[in-house]
Amino acid sequence: MNRARGPTIGVALPVDWWTIDLSEPGATRRSITALIARQVDRSDERAGLRRELREELGRAAAAATRAGGHFLAVSLMRTDDVAIPATMAVYRLPHPAGGLAAVEAQPGSAGQWVATDGAFGRVIRRVRDGDGSPALGAACSTVAEYWFDPQDGGGLVLVSFSTPAFQLKDALVGLFDAIVATIRPYPGPSRT
Repeated sequence: MNRARGPTIGVALPVDWWTIDLSEPGATRRSITALIARQVDRSDERAGLRRELREELGRAAAAATRAGGHFLAVSLMRTDDVAIPATMAVYRLPHPAGGLAAVEAQPGSAGQWVATDGAFGRVIRRVRDGDGSPALGAACSTVAEYWFDPQDGGGLVLVSFSTPAFQLKDALVGLFDAIVATIRPYPGPSRT
């Protein structure tokens, strides 16, 4: 299992997930470069694909960083030589008045939340479907959001998964649930 650290938490990821460090721009570039080197051969014919991936992952990492992201993880899972695409982002966000109840009360989200217990107490999850990414050729996508409060004064944690593999929704949400269930306090320094 990969051990990825976010804001005062640790999470065990399957070995076939790649983490992109968002702690500083140089670390992000190195993570993206290593991922592309692992996944795409160095032939001249693949130069355009390497450039597109670097730009797409760079944009995603920059957007996640601007939104308070601490790290991204990208699924490299395959079955029968077919990729199973998914991403995970971990964010630390300001604690709203009302805490998790305020998140659950967001307009348009009534009845969409499922609650469970985690290492930090109550965890709420919402799974929603939306338009897919045209860049990925997906007409639909699934987003699973998990929110919890580590009770350390640093705000709420949002763990967000996304996949264009709409046909695998139930299986992937089960995987996402299992990943979130591994989240534990991490005794290292916090970036809050």
